[in-house]
Amino acid sequence: MASQTPQPSDDGASADASTTPIAPVPTTRDPIAPVEVDFGRVMAVGIVVWLVALVVTTVLWLADVTGAIPVAVSATGAVLGVLGWDWARRHRAPR
Repeated sequence: MASQTPQPSDDGASADASTTPIAPVPTTRDPIAPVEVDFGRVMAVGIVVWLVALVVTTVLWLADVTGAIPVAVSATGAVLGVLGWDWARRHRAPR
């Protein structure tokens, strides 16, 4: 006796009972409320991380372990972080 494979239905789902949902799946969901984030703090943490990376890469560059490119990337990250922090500070929502 040959085993039969479940035939797909019109919507592409299998007709197998094990894949049939127990409860109806909602077609629409309530939108999730946005989370309040202090971008100034986020930028400050990023700046600190880039400055630590700048110190580490500068030490490695002075020890002739790596080239100058990682130092430049770390410095660029810190500068962009300061610019982002300034933008976040100027565009802060009134409290």
